[in-house]
Amino acid sequence: MVAFSPAASISDLSRGGLAAVFHCSLIGRVNRNDEVKEKTERLVRLLDIEQAEGVLIASRPNFAWLSAGGSNTVDTTRDTGVASLLVRSDGRSFVLANKIEMQRLLSEELPAGMFEPIEFGWEEEKASSTLAVSRATSLLKAKSLLSDIPGGDGVRAAEAAIASCRYQLTEPEIDRYRILGRDAADAITRLMRELEPGLTEKQVATRADTAIAARGARNVVTLVAADNRLGQFRHPLPTTNRWQKTLMIVVCAQRGGLTVALTRIACAGEMPDELKKIVL
Repeated sequence: MVAFSPAASISDLSRGGLAAVFHCSLIGRVNRNDEVKEKTERLVRLLDIEQAEGVLIASRPNFAWLSAGGSNTVDTTRDTGVASLLVRSDGRSFVLANKIEMQRLLSEELPAGMFEPIEFGWEEEKASSTLAVSRATSLLKAKSLLSDIPGGDGVRAAEAAIASCRYQLTEPEIDRYRILGRDAADAITRLMRELEPGLTEKQVATRADTAIAARGARNVVTLVAADNRLGQFRHPLPTTNRWQKTLMIVVCAQRGGLTVALTRIACAGEMPDELKKIVL
């Protein structure tokens, strides 16, 4: 018999330094256009404070934030994606991308009508690593540009300032965060109830990744510890160690630019005394 302990998740998350996942129902319908407008207004206020005319968003997390859950990612090993977003001090917003990517971005990643397309050839992009910056600058009168990535001469790095615009979640983000938390919790809880002792930690991790992927998300962190490894390491990467009595799964699931973290612990048979001290 496998005893499942959801209470262990909250205690172990605090001990492991991870944020607890929310278990809430959907409230309202997410409106991406309203969300983008609110975030654009935040950036316009930032530009006024920084006395700049435009801000270029190129990093993957910031792109997802400003586009209300869109993605500019093709190669997940890169910090930046295949497109950038530009917000000007007058409130106009643009998407800059090569001709190969633009139509897909407009059709699948960006809310309709929120970003004006600025397109260029892929060969131009290959020839110049600063093409997006130069195109963005050409859209500004004063040529005063902020950016979330290094952009060369005349471009001010402003990642910290841009990050401050992200600190307060919008109502649509809270809705999406709650949905993601519910989906991730349900996926891992169902998985834990189906697992049987004898699996390796790596096998369990693969199943955890698959369970989250089935909900349209992906794990950016997957930790698994069986038996004696639970108390040995704060971040137990999965190994070939086989689960016999106690199993812990930790995931950080990401979808639409938001990430939730959760922990679940299962026991085959009676819960060990040392675990009872943590969760009971």
